[in-house]
Formats: sequence, C-alpha cells, structure tokens
Amino acid sequence: MATIKKTDQLAVPVPPKKAPYPFWLGGAAACCAATITHPLDLTKYRLQTATVKQGMFATVVQTGKTEGVRGLWHGLTATLLRQATYSITRFSAYEGLKDKFKEDNGGAAPRPGQLALAAAAAGAAAGVTGNPAEVSHEQTPLNTLALTRLFPHIDRLSAHLLRLEQSAC
Repeated sequence: MATIKKTDQLAVPVPPKKAPYPFWLGGAAACCAATITHPLDLTKYRLQTATVKQGMFATVVQTGKTEGVRGLWHGLTATLLRQATYSITRFSAYEGLKDKFKEDNGGAAPRPGQLALAAAAAGAAAGVTGNPAEVSHEQTPLNTLALTRLFPHIDRLSAHLLRLEQSAC
C-alpha cells in the first residue's frame, strides 16, 4: 500500500519500496532456458562434427531413433552445472557491486561507468567460477551416449576430467 507524503500544496502518493529479486533467480531462469534449448545445442554440435552432411531435422530424427527422445537431452547435467555456476555468480556479483556503488554514491543510482565496471567484474568472476563446468559442458558431447553410460552423474564426469587434466600436467 502506498503511503502519502504531504507537501505544502498537495499530497503525493509514494509507492512502496520493491523488494529486490533474489540473486539466484537469474541462475534459475538460465537453467530453465538451457533445459529448453539443450536439444538444439546438442543437434548443432552433432551437425558440426558429423562425417555425413545432413540437415538439422534429419539429425534430430536420427537421434530420436537411435537414442530415444531422451537422447536429445544427453549431457543436460553438464549444461545445468555450467549455467548454475556461471549465471548465479554473474548475477550475484553484479548486484553486489551495483549495491556497493550505490552506497558509495550516497544512495544515488550508480553511474554508467560504474555499471560497466560492475558488469565486467561480474563477468570475469563468473568466467573463473564457471570454467570447470564449461570444460565439462564442452567435453560431454564428444561421445554423449558412451559418456552417459560411463558417467551417469556429472560429479563422476567432473572427477574423471579432473584426473585426466592432472595426469596431463
């Protein structure tokens, strides 16, 4: 309910202060979007690595026939892990920096340069945080069916990739 602020000449309604969105909401939205677009991403990858030239629709149908409809979502856990780590970090860091700049400005809105700095810093932090998940996300489609059978959970896949990376050093 709006409160009334009385001035010398007229009463002006003051809208109630909106509660801020929770920082994780952006990450949840990114995960929802990734779930919907994952079959297209997987199909794109398969088209890029195919030895036989075929269309997108034919690739989707072939995946459905050989792996079942669920095959269109192979590797989804890696995609969700990537989105969760990257997006939540990015939104959280951006909102935190934006609030810090607002506080530094005495409650005034951050200036465009400050917002650009907050966005760049949040993107950098998200890139560092989301990199291991990005590696898992990029490695998963290499042989999706075999990897899904070997590593039904992303934690096992991530541990396996980490061991491979350590042995290569």
